[in-house]
Amino acid sequence: MGNAARKDGIARHMARKYVRRALVSLIAVIAALALIIGYLLVRSEVLERRFRQIQPDDSEARLLDDVGAPTSVRGCGEGVYRLPTDGGAGARRCARVYWYSVYMFTDGWLVPIDDTGHIMQIRRLALP
Repeated sequence: MGNAARKDGIARHMARKYVRRALVSLIAVIAALALIIGYLLVRSEVLERRFRQIQPDDSEARLLDDVGAPTSVRGCGEGVYRLPTDGGAGARRCARVYWYSVYMFTDGWLVPIDDTGHIMQIRRLALP
């Protein structure tokens, strides 16, 4: 009987050890997810605040100084959000589009820059 009790004690110790490891792993995963979500929310608020300072017709340099580097830069006819490259005679031509992403779903800002280096418009994209 002493040998069986000893084996039972070892089994209980191993079970507690694995449960402890599982709980520590679960807590680590939850903490990592909380940090990621917190970063995304803070990034969203920071970009929102910075974009309030930017207006159409501001320069590209001001955009880069106030908001920072875009997530990506595309030509006006590339991607899902196509902008006209020529609005008619004498109209400003779209040269490139800056995309600022919040990294959550499709939230972000599209900022087309004209051929003179000025902001044409600021378009906020968010899920409804």
